[in-house]
Amino acid sequence: MYRVAMRYLTALILIPIVSLCGCGLDDPHQRHFEPKQLTRIDSMPLPKGRHLEAFDQPSRPLFADPNDGQVALTLEQCRAMALQNNLDVQAALIGPKIAQAAVQAEEAKFEAAFVSNINYSKTDSPTATLLTASKEERTQASLGVQMPLQTGGTLQFSLADYWSKTNNPFSILNPAYSSGFITSISQPLLRNAGRRDNLHTIRVARYNRQIADVRTKLEIIRVLADVERYYWRLYAAREVLTVRQQQYALAEAQLERAKRFVEAGTHAPIEIIRAEAGLATQIEAIILAENDTRIRQRELKQLLRQPDFLPDSPIRIRPQTEPDPIYYELNPQTLVRLAEENRTELLDAELQLARQVSTMDYLRNQALPLVNLDYSYNISGLGGTRGAAYNMLGDNRFADQRLGVQLVVPLGNAAAKNRLLGAFHERA
Repeated sequence: MYRVAMRYLTALILIPIVSLCGCGLDDPHQRHFEPKQLTRIDSMPLPKGRHLEAFDQPSRPLFADPNDGQVALTLEQCRAMALQNNLDVQAALIGPKIAQAAVQAEEAKFEAAFVSNINYSKTDSPTATLLTASKEERTQASLGVQMPLQTGGTLQFSLADYWSKTNNPFSILNPAYSSGFITSISQPLLRNAGRRDNLHTIRVARYNRQIADVRTKLEIIRVLADVERYYWRLYAAREVLTVRQQQYALAEAQLERAKRFVEAGTHAPIEIIRAEAGLATQIEAIILAENDTRIRQRELKQLLRQPDFLPDSPIRIRPQTEPDPIYYELNPQTLVRLAEENRTELLDAELQLARQVSTMDYLRNQALPLVNLDYSYNISGLGGTRGAAYNMLGDNRFADQRLGVQLVVPLGNAAAKNRLLGAFHERA
């Protein structure tokens, strides 16, 4: 008895384990993209360029004297600060984790589950004949495994144990023990049939994860590009301010020379007025250049979000990296090809189109009638003791089979048709 019961229980335990080892979730209908397209940020392969004629610049220390209220930063330091402190980047990095959790949640829908139940009933009812029992006690227990299939069906194995006791004098076995091993499968034939439609939610979740990866990559590229853009704008604004200050010094010298010439009697007094007008023009230029420098400072600080120098802090950033212009001879056809292959926005649009195609195929399937094929195979055992019942079960002498078809056809089917129509317009 116990040997037979353990044999069936072992089968119930091994069935889901074998199913997990042998069934993958590879989807032949899903478009696959190279992982490096989704996450890696590669530099553009360019031909060897030649450096333009450089101008001499004095070397600058990494950090300036803190007493002058400036901090020297290289372009690499600004990039690192922006990626570390930028809240948009930190928020974008959460997206792929959420999308990955959604993928794992969808993939878990094909996990097998152990199911069990136990029932006890006691009846005491009047009867009109001695052939019917008036009192009866019954206990029913079952243990099984339920396995969702990638084809849309459900496969179930269960081991049942029954015990009953009655006051019927004509009962041959009292108490009576019965056992059964039931195998059943339910498989849709039209709606929800096939791996293509049942893997749709997993496919969409994977597309969403890839879209999240692409958009995170795009956000990082945007932040890095903004840092570089504002870094060089600040550098240019500071250089313009330096030029304006030098022009002001020249205008002051010109005013002093004009005064000396007028005092010497070699020039007319109008030359002093002209020199003063030029000096006033340079003062205005310095004010405009200083305002532009402050604006560029604030823009770069907003990107870096460094606690030590917030946008309203008096500390000023001094670019440490010097420009190194290089001349490249670029092939337009090569640039177009690289843009088509690596442009992140195009990859994002391609993933969204693939997701929409999968959704439309799924909604077309949902518009079909529901036809289910049900089959069950039951081995039964009966005896005056539990051991006798399981021995009969092991002999496999009594078996029942049942085959059925269920059909459900919505009248009008307006809901499914309108969902498909909405998906079509969304794709268009």
